[in-house]
Amino acid sequence: MRQDKCVAAGAAAREDCLEMTWCQSGWTVDVFMQSTEGPHWHEYHCGWSSRAEAEAAGSLACNPERKTQLMECATVQIYDPDGKAMMEN
Repeated sequence: MRQDKCVAAGAAAREDCLEMTWCQSGWTVDVFMQSTEGPHWHEYHCGWSSRAEAEAAGSLACNPERKTQLMECATVQIYDPDGKAMMEN
């Protein structure tokens, strides 16, 4: 998500809308995670050869058997190899 879109959604630019990762090839999935203790973050998984693979990676990242400490986990965006967001926000 671009910083201007992040801020428009209600976040604080300096605190909440920092660039955290760069993916240089393939399809990318952005996964939102929130701990049962409250803190939340995003994980980015890069380099997939298709949208279907990126979607599957998001599902695997949220496997409840693997991530038992999470209260929320969801794929929030898929990016094509050119960096274009593929999911409606």
